[in-house]
Amino acid sequence: MGIGLLTFVGMLALAGIAFLLISMELIMIAVITGVVGFLLLMLISSALGGVYTAAMYRYATEGPEAATGFDPDLLASAYKPKD
Repeated sequence: MGIGLLTFVGMLALAGIAFLLISMELIMIAVITGVVGFLLLMLISSALGGVYTAAMYRYATEGPEAATGFDPDLLASAYKPKD
């Protein structure tokens, strides 16, 4: 079982306990905070994916010398011939 799955299950358990012990206002604040945090995580993930895609494009079109800030070996290993 992966760390992400364990974290998710733990958060669900804590959320269940919170529903039993805490007032409705605090639960709503926690839910809103969780949603905003998730949206920020998605935004950051999308931005990093775009940066990686742009770096891969520059590497593919201009060669290893265009890969400033990235390890050229890492970018070269992203392309594997199909079997």
